[in-house]
Amino acid sequence: MARTAIHLKTQLVDILCRDEADGIGNAEPYLWPVFFKIDGDSFAVDAVGLIGFPTIIATNGNHGNLGDTDVDQGDRVVIPEALGTQTTLLKPIPVNDPTLRMVIGDDLPGIAGAVVVLMEQDSWPNNIATTGYNALVEAVRLGVAKAAASFQHATSPPTKEQIDAQIEAVKTMAAKMVTGAILEYMSGAQTAWYGTVGNNDDKIGTEAWTVNQDDFTEVNFKTFVRRWKDDESDGNGDWEITAMFINLDGPVVVPDQCAKIAEQIQSLLEELKSASDINERKKILQTLGQLRQRSRKLGCPIV
Repeated sequence: MARTAIHLKTQLVDILCRDEADGIGNAEPYLWPVFFKIDGDSFAVDAVGLIGFPTIIATNGNHGNLGDTDVDQGDRVVIPEALGTQTTLLKPIPVNDPTLRMVIGDDLPGIAGAVVVLMEQDSWPNNIATTGYNALVEAVRLGVAKAAASFQHATSPPTKEQIDAQIEAVKTMAAKMVTGAILEYMSGAQTAWYGTVGNNDDKIGTEAWTVNQDDFTEVNFKTFVRRWKDDESDGNGDWEITAMFINLDGPVVVPDQCAKIAEQIQSLLEELKSASDINERKKILQTLGQLRQRSRKLGCPIV
């Protein structure tokens, strides 16, 4: 049976600072987000296989784009909607070739994703930060196009393992292109300064996520959490980002249900602060997990 298009919302929810690792004073994080999709808007399967060009959506890579430049341990920064939220109509990829249609079916699921780089501001002027972001956008454009080309002659949707391998290739390409663009942009004096005694802006971590239409046959949304501990952030602290992909055409969520679950979760979190018995803590944590799982299935906001 042919798939139908879905309205998909990609939302970078918030960033949790577990340890800012910025010595005296607080951290000044900023985010480089890039969104993309491979779907029936610009792709089709013809006699030569999968052909088309990915849709890439950029926002901005400016210093201070999270709206909070004074972040300390334990702070949670809500990512502004204009920076970290995109809504699109995700369409199935039509199989136009009749021979391949007999093997693959009427269509393939559309794929959507996001790439993020979490940065921490130090001494770069803002134009160097935006140069790095623009290089990231181009790297994602090229990398996603290459990933799609690698699936050109596939007779079934790509597996998670295949997609994960392509994501790693995109991240590697992005790192090289961003570094190269920044070095090329800097003047000779700046390069000498930032390459020796200068204080470069720091990269905390990079991540990418993808979903496809088939991921939403039984659930309304998918949530991803990525944590960069001190060893992964190259000594730049312990940070965590949450992202959600939401099928807006899924079941309508009753607000009262979400409010009740959120209230229960907050009550348990307060209990957890004062619970000293290990068994009591385990019981509370287990209940919290069950409530959050139920919340996710309903499509409620993350608590």
